[in-house]
Amino acid sequence: MNILITTYQGGMAGSTQSIFYLAKGLASKGHQVYLGCRKGTWLEELATQDPNIVIVTMQMKKKFSLESIKEHCDVIKKYKIDIVNAQS
Repeated sequence: MNILITTYQGGMAGSTQSIFYLAKGLASKGHQVYLGCRKGTWLEELATQDPNIVIVTMQMKKKFSLESIKEHCDVIKKYKIDIVNAQS
């Protein structure tokens, strides 16, 4: 299954670790996991530790913007995503 986990946040916080553990766990079960996050976040750094997680750099400039919706739709189409897990 192709799973996109996406979040605007990603700084040093317990939620960031939880998102990483979720992605890592799903990838270890054989799912193709794509992690949509902003460039330069701690979450991006954590995800580079697991070669089974595909990091998808996303802008996510504002919440609830048409630009962000389009960005998500483009990623979903490009990677043929089956499930989206949207955090924050």
